[in-house]
Amino acid sequence: MKITFLGTGTSVGVPVISCHCEVCTSNDPRDTRLRSSIHVEAQDGTCWIVDCGPDLRTQCLRAGIEHLDAVLISHAHTDHVMGFDDLRPFSWRKDDGLPIYATHDSLVTLRQSFGFAFDNAIRQKGYFHPNPMCLTGPFHLGTTRVTPLPVIHGNVDTIGYLFETEAGKRIAYMSDVKTVPAESREQLGSLDLLVIDALRPAPHPTHMCIDEALAFSERIGSPRTLLTHLTHDIRFRDLEPSLPNHVEIAYDMLEVVI
Repeated sequence: MKITFLGTGTSVGVPVISCHCEVCTSNDPRDTRLRSSIHVEAQDGTCWIVDCGPDLRTQCLRAGIEHLDAVLISHAHTDHVMGFDDLRPFSWRKDDGLPIYATHDSLVTLRQSFGFAFDNAIRQKGYFHPNPMCLTGPFHLGTTRVTPLPVIHGNVDTIGYLFETEAGKRIAYMSDVKTVPAESREQLGSLDLLVIDALRPAPHPTHMCIDEALAFSERIGSPRTLLTHLTHDIRFRDLEPSLPNHVEIAYDMLEVVI
């Protein structure tokens, strides 16, 4: 399974508009962060993304993504869904539409924001054709088992995802999370990779900070952890050397093969 980080930034991205801090003006490409999303390609060729924020078109062109079998939505905050209509080209050759996996509440929000896409009566050739799939439990994308993991992120229903390959590899992705409930945490044993929210050094009311992410990684015994959803308070070259050996900072266009 290959995971490509399409974006690793927080809701406003990095650099931040009108900011001239050392991170926003950095020449290190690892300090430039589009809104958080990943592309996953399984060994059987099945491909999907998690989230479709406002940078989606740029991200897909940059990564050379030409095909998707599904889209997984973590939650309906703007930075995770406002590229929804840019999914249009991925549905043109699908008679049944592009599967969109999300919670009931997230699908309601998407219907409110992009009603034209869901209305069969007005859809014309070339329009986006989503096929809404309400999350009710584990499901398969090709040969990969996908388990939705409810997590706490403010007052909006938010989902992390566990991917399990036929070969037994286990990858968890939780880009927006403050607390992981016990029922979800129990699913995270024997991971090969944890990707976790680590917004900034200082605590935040709805996101894990760096110390909280490190403590969670230690608690579940993850052998490899990548930090994502980062603000301009984090400069790659300053933070990376201080992290434990099994923890790394994710950056845009990083490719990880598990």
